Amino acid sequence: VSRLDYEENPDPWRNRLVIQIDAAVNPGNSGGPALIAGGRCVGVAYESLKDGSTENIGFIIPVSVVQKFLTAWRRVAKGSPKGPKSDENTMRVT
Repeated sequence: VSRLDYEENPDPWRNRLVIQIDAAVNPGNSGGPALIAGGRCVGVAYESLKDGSTENIGFIIPVSVVQKFLTAWRRVAKGSPKGPKSDENTMRVT
C-alpha cells in the first residue's frame, strides 16, 4: 500500500476509500484479490492509473467495502423490503 485517501463527493453514494498500490492492474486482472505477504487478502483490484508517464500504480477496493456490499446484496437477494423483489434485479450470492 503506497497511499490511503478518502475521496468526498457531493453525491454521498460516490464517496470512496482509495487504496493505491505499487502494482499495475493489467487488463483481465481487475476483480482479482490483492494479497499481502502470508496470503491475506486486503482488497480487490479494480483500476490502474495509465497516463503515459506512470507505471505500476494500481487501486484496490478494501475488504471492508466488499464485505458491506456483499451483506447488502444478500439482503436484497433474500427479498428484504429494503431491496428490489424482481428476479431480474437479484443474484444468488453464497
